[in-house]
Amino acid sequence: MHQASTDAQGRRSRASLLDHYYLGRNYDDAFTRSFCKLISSLAKVPIAYVSLISDDQQIIRACSGAEIGEISRQDSICNLAIEQKTPLIILDAALDERVRNLPIVATAPHIRFYAGVPLTTPDGHVLGALCFADTSPRKSWSAAKTDHMVRAGRLLMEHYEARREGFPATTAASFINATELSMISVDRSGTVQFVNESLLRLLGYAREEIIGQNVSVIVPQRFRASHDHSFDRLSTSQGPLLNGKTVEVFARHRNGTEIPIEITLTAWTDANGLGVGAIINDISERRARDARLLRLANQDPVTGFNTRHHWEELLEQHIATHRSGTVILAELDGLRETGDRLGQDVFDTLLQSIAVRLPRVLSKDCLIARFTEEQIGILVPSAQTVADAQTLSEAVLSELALPFDLGTMRLKIRPMIGYARRGEAADAREWLANADFALMHAKRGGGKTAVTYEGPLAQAALRNRVARDELLEALNKKQFVLHYQPQVMLETGELSGIEALIRWEHPERGLILPGAFLPALEQSALSLDVGAWVMQEATRQLGEWIGKGLPPIKMGMNLFPSQIRGSDLPREISDLASRHGIDPKWLELEITETATLEDEDRAFELISELRELGIGIAFDDFGTGYASLGSLQRYPITTLKIDRGFVRDLMSRQRDAAITRALIMLSHDLGLKTIAEGVESLDQQIALRLMGCDYGQGFLYGRALPASDIETMLAARMPRRRNSSKA
Repeated sequence: MHQASTDAQGRRSRASLLDHYYLGRNYDDAFTRSFCKLISSLAKVPIAYVSLISDDQQIIRACSGAEIGEISRQDSICNLAIEQKTPLIILDAALDERVRNLPIVATAPHIRFYAGVPLTTPDGHVLGALCFADTSPRKSWSAAKTDHMVRAGRLLMEHYEARREGFPATTAASFINATELSMISVDRSGTVQFVNESLLRLLGYAREEIIGQNVSVIVPQRFRASHDHSFDRLSTSQGPLLNGKTVEVFARHRNGTEIPIEITLTAWTDANGLGVGAIINDISERRARDARLLRLANQDPVTGFNTRHHWEELLEQHIATHRSGTVILAELDGLRETGDRLGQDVFDTLLQSIAVRLPRVLSKDCLIARFTEEQIGILVPSAQTVADAQTLSEAVLSELALPFDLGTMRLKIRPMIGYARRGEAADAREWLANADFALMHAKRGGGKTAVTYEGPLAQAALRNRVARDELLEALNKKQFVLHYQPQVMLETGELSGIEALIRWEHPERGLILPGAFLPALEQSALSLDVGAWVMQEATRQLGEWIGKGLPPIKMGMNLFPSQIRGSDLPREISDLASRHGIDPKWLELEITETATLEDEDRAFELISELRELGIGIAFDDFGTGYASLGSLQRYPITTLKIDRGFVRDLMSRQRDAAITRALIMLSHDLGLKTIAEGVESLDQQIALRLMGCDYGQGFLYGRALPASDIETMLAARMPRRRNSSKA
């Protein structure tokens, strides 16, 4: 076992030895082939070859006068010369017991005479042998010929030594000229000593035009004084401190143009003194790309307006130096719908027309930004008084309300404007929030006038902030509770589901219904936390009922818009269902369609992920906001909730009845279930049932009840379920 291990080590070292001399199978060597032809002629021997030993094989490095293929080491004559490390002479191989049965003797090429001399490295390792051979035996081989053969072997070994030492340099030179990186080196005086092909291509020079010239020939004139100063410093002891440093500068092309480059310097000292080298990378494309990205980051490509991010930076700069000014937010209702209907080209043309029109009423110092597809922000530094702000905002409103003539088309949009003066706003965020609050009220009013944040609106905002503080305290002190309103199947009157509705148990004001606090909550970041609590509590309660053996029932939960924008709903609801032992099919999330309009792509992705989990999705209050029938087709929802506003006047207003009937028919065609909200009378129930509505919810079936009352209702269903099972 020890002997096998030693042999294995020897084989590995022999293979690595050949690689060290670049003599493996993968290296070409024209010199050895020519050498064999020459030495065969001089020695007057028809066959000359170089045999190398690697692992268990004989490698024929070159051969003249015969075809000798690779054979195993043990079947090779020259293996004897290698092992004895002295010249081996066999006058007649057919008579020599050691070799007469070897394939090279017994079969083609039928070697009879052999003379071999080991190829020995300076440190005593044997690479192989230089071999002479003949197919006819010899009667003698003189000592002089043996001596000539030994000298020839030494000469070949000297070549291999020189080749080994020069091979890395040759490889490095080939690599340097093949690489796309440009390279240059200069001496202490700055005279160019070396350039590679890439640098010549980059700067347009021929080699003889730059070698021997001062390196300043490639430095733009405007930088030469700085370059000379830097090079003088490099020539001192401080020079090596620059090693590996990368800087961005400019290089001068042969035609006089300037090229932006990235240069990495290296300094060294050798027998020739100080040398300085540089690797140069052309960064023209990167500079152009960076410039494009900067423009895209700061400027909307369609209108030329600032981007929102850049505009907000400019707003911060304005606040740092000015106490006054007005921010105007304009919502362009119908703009996106026009684009969807008439195409992107019309949409872009309309935006560009707006960009042309706004300067008619705005001064040059105004800063305009495109916030979203339908929203524009304007900073007006000169609008300092209440009258100035109002006059300018109304002028913007009137200008945008005028028809746009685009070729043969005349288009109109409905602008809605909210504005806020700087006032007491502490920073850009608060100032912008004030204008946004005014815009929200402008949208509620239909956009007929520009709405200011000042006066009653500012007081309302203050009340909202106070309310949000109270809501935060309510969440922290666990003052929120859930009540559950029954949903019934209109065909049978059987309980089919419940909707979780939030209530606030105020320590002083008692039970507060959501209408009194939801508006403030929805405008607050707190809605994300409260929404998460609603999901946690509703799923916990459903899990508790199932754990008690009560029959599972569909649990509906309302989502805040912030939950669509800023949370990982699929993961959260999946974790809750798993934690409380609930099949996701018993959960239904209710989303208002207006919440999906804020980011339709995100909403579609979110709803699709929830549906893949088996969770139901209901559109709540459909038809009361910006609802479009196309949404029913686009989103993978399961249920449509018909708003109580249509159900309330179902029996007295033909229009409401027609809309309700159409929604039910459309939902069924799309495979959706329908729930009518606000059912309060038997007449409404009968009418809805005749129209084909599936489910009802309202005071006719019960108000929102505490969890204990719902538990009683579920328990009451159990006997009926058992009787039904027996039947």
